[in-house]
Amino acid sequence: DGIYGPATAASVKKFQNIFGLPASGVVDYPTWYKIQDIYVAVTRIAERSKYKNNKNVPGHFRSDLIGAEV
Repeated sequence: DGIYGPATAASVKKFQNIFGLPASGVVDYPTWYKIQDIYVAVTRIAERSKYKNNKNVPGHFRSDLIGAEV
């Protein structure tokens, strides 16, 4: 709804408690940094899973190649 009310503050406090941050209920710099950190990590996992079975992605280890193919 776009309103930072009591429910949002409680959710922010819960997030802060889970991640060992001071539970102020305010999205301060450390809280925002942790949100960003989690977002980046989840995005990377999603990107990797998209290419999970694609053997032509740079950096993908190909265990099916042997001898001169390597």
